[in-house]
Amino acid sequence: LAQLERARILSHQLNQRDLALSTLNNLLGDNKRDVIAEDAWYELCAIHLETQNLVEAKRCLSEFVTEFPQSSHVEEATQVLQKLH
Repeated sequence: LAQLERARILSHQLNQRDLALSTLNNLLGDNKRDVIAEDAWYELCAIHLETQNLVEAKRCLSEFVTEFPQSSHVEEATQVLQKLH
């Protein structure tokens, strides 16, 4: 949980998105299926969108929807994906 919060602070308050991406990728590498992974994955997708990395954003959101179909973020992720196509 601390890594997720660190990534959010790095991204949103300090504008250090590369470091935030690295932190989230490390977190997801260790925990692909726990509760924190869902939020970390969604945050990772959001950073790709914020940095206009649309190829990675599409890939990330598609995988997110597949991995977490019951997430409260799925509807929004699906809408964003439709806009990106």
